Amino acid sequence: MLTRIRELSRCLVACARRKAERNRIQTIALQHATDTLDHVAVDTFDLIRLEGARGQEHGLLWGRWFPINKPLWTSSYAVYTGGLALLALALCSALFDGPRGRILTTLARPFRVFGVNALLVFVGSGLLGRTVGSLWKLEDGRSAQKALFEGLQSGFGMDPVNASLAYALLWITGWYVILEVLYRRQIFLRV
Repeated sequence: MLTRIRELSRCLVACARRKAERNRIQTIALQHATDTLDHVAVDTFDLIRLEGARGQEHGLLWGRWFPINKPLWTSSYAVYTGGLALLALALCSALFDGPRGRILTTLARPFRVFGVNALLVFVGSGLLGRTVGSLWKLEDGRSAQKALFEGLQSGFGMDPVNASLAYALLWITGWYVILEVLYRRQIFLRV
């Protein structure tokens, strides 16, 4: 019973996306007939935003009787996060498809670079994180990770929270450099 409800919630989110796409296609056809490009963006944006708000609202309402639980992927969680995803899509549509879209697209390049090779980062980061910790040891027996973290803490006088943040930012920057090279050479890992 519970899995059927979860599948139903996924279907509702998929239907909302299809409805938005169908509406976009219809308004594009209308745009070609009347040459009103603004009508296309407003229609699609409003529909996606409305369906996202509905999904979020229904997920929260359903969460009163059936808890929102990510590890179990409950139906209330699926509906709620589906609504949030549609709201995020509406926000991105408003930002990148608008008049200042070209500027924002340039600023969003790091997200694009990470997004086209997300699988490589996910697998590579996990493998590299484990191997750096176990294979690369210093003379005193400490791992390279621990030495870098302690160096950030003592060398720059950071408290453990800020040293952890600096370590994470260095890790992300290192991956960005690798991914930028792959992106410029148009090398994308796909399954």
